[in-house]
Formats: sequence, C-alpha cells, structure tokens
Amino acid sequence: MPAAIWFHYHVDPARAGEFETAYGPDGAWARFFASAPGYLRSELHRSADHSGEYLLGDVWRSLEDYERFLAEHREEYDRRGHEAERLYRSEERLGRFVAVA
Repeated sequence: MPAAIWFHYHVDPARAGEFETAYGPDGAWARFFASAPGYLRSELHRSADHSGEYLLGDVWRSLEDYERFLAEHREEYDRRGHEAERLYRSEERLGRFVAVA
C-alpha cells in the first residue's frame, strides 16, 4: 500500500523560489530519492492561505521501502537535511501516512 511521509514548513518568502526548487517534484530531494526502489514521487503544496507555508509529501510504494532507503542512505540524508536548513524557518515532520484502499 502506498505511503507518504509528510512535512510542514515555514519558509521566508525571500527564499520561496530556492525552497520550491530544492523540494519540488523535480528538485534535489526528488532526484536523491529517484534511484531508490519504491520511491514514487514528491508532492509540494504551497498554502493558499498563509504566505511561506508548505506541505511536502514524499510518496513511496510502502513504508518498508522508505525505511530501507533511510537505513542505506542515512548519512547522506542527514547531510543534505542539514545543508537545506538555510531554506526554511521551521520544519515539522507530521508523520507517516498509508493510503486508504
């Protein structure tokens, strides 16, 4: 069953373009995940109500595929995450969600 890991971000509007480039469906994170078995896509949603607010979902074939990827690439994932912190004011991991059949 497909699963997504969802994040909530607050982004400085002056960095919105950079953030969208890095976290969008064709961005650096999506390219990093792209070679992983089970990765399906990344979805970036900009709030229609609040400037600088975003939701990001990384969609995988299963939670197991996601967890396997993390286990195999943890160092690179953490390094990239640390480097990307300059692009946003705050990041909140909302959780892992499984699609309803």
